[in-house]
Amino acid sequence: MIRNIFAVCSLLSAVPAFAGWYTCSTESHARIFTYSDDNEYMARDLAVGNCKRDSSTKNSECESRLGCVYAGQYNPIYTCETESHGGLFSGVHEVYTVAQFYAVDICKGNSSTSNSECESRVLCDTYGPNVAPYQCEAVSNGHLFRGAARTAQNASYMAIDNCRAHPSTNNGECERQVACNGSYAPPSPPFPPSPPSPPVPPYELRCTTTTSGNMPYTGYSPQESINSCVAGEQARPQGRPWDCDPQHTICVRR
Repeated sequence: MIRNIFAVCSLLSAVPAFAGWYTCSTESHARIFTYSDDNEYMARDLAVGNCKRDSSTKNSECESRLGCVYAGQYNPIYTCETESHGGLFSGVHEVYTVAQFYAVDICKGNSSTSNSECESRVLCDTYGPNVAPYQCEAVSNGHLFRGAARTAQNASYMAIDNCRAHPSTNNGECERQVACNGSYAPPSPPFPPSPPSPPVPPYELRCTTTTSGNMPYTGYSPQESINSCVAGEQARPQGRPWDCDPQHTICVRR
């Protein structure tokens, strides 16, 4: 019976958000972790917890890059782009911080890029996917180099970097002799990480994490009961701290 309940919980965690649900997402090292639930605190805890359990992520990034959206309100889609050494990298997500850092981390993960350029050149907008990009051209020693991006900044950087990379060009000319044209407005100013969600209904959440040895541990959030489980099992001679995870956790409202 317990296994069946766990299976149902696993399926629910994969269900996309619908009216009245919160969807929380976070990002670390170009990995995105998302969890949806009708309780915002559970969605937050499990998105961050799933991120932290991945061996390729960083705990501080999992926590600081978290954002949530509420299915009952309008949520814009953010598109972020950054450029380095002639390469263009993008991230698209309804959580601003996730889109931003995903683009940056994808850029950093490329062996031919500069981390500082990846971080300093990222820009975001909410224009959607069907936009005409800016077109920029750089000229040096009779050679023409082009760049195209959602922002004039990154289109010009792309043209300049492609120009600099050519063995017969002059870096100064590449930087001075660049021109751009575009067909839509400049990017909006930086967005807030995420709009505030509607208040959570006033009820108490009680969670229980049960190990395979039938040892229950309770808390007022999934993470609290999991932490209690880990501490309790580590203190027992035959403890099972590896059982302390969301798959062994059930929460109810009171």
